[in-house]
Amino acid sequence: MDRRLKKHANRRARLQQLIQERAEGNQAKFGAQYGYARARIGQFLSPSYNGGLSMGEGVVEKLEVACDLPDGWFDWPADGSKDWPFKRVDEQKIRSLKPAELSKVEDSLLESANLLGLDIKKA
Repeated sequence: MDRRLKKHANRRARLQQLIQERAEGNQAKFGAQYGYARARIGQFLSPSYNGGLSMGEGVVEKLEVACDLPDGWFDWPADGSKDWPFKRVDEQKIRSLKPAELSKVEDSLLESANLLGLDIKKA
């Protein structure tokens, strides 16, 4: 499989994961949440539609913004090797915090890391 096809296969797998997490696997529900018809979501997931290259950069960027995902999320490995690093901290709960609450969590994380002698602060 050539590099482009692998990239798009990974994007389809990531989209499938997202649909499972955000809409209990329901493509129509997911589409309605993010402004796509169920048929369009089906096209994005199809390995044969448009030669398997249906999720282009514009679609990926739009979904990353709409779903509040980090830039490039759809191109991270589908095996989760680059996903949320914490096993006991709920990513959705963190992402739903208000800015002031998020700032408190971030301050506590930096303080804890410093106490452990770990440098995790951005330069």
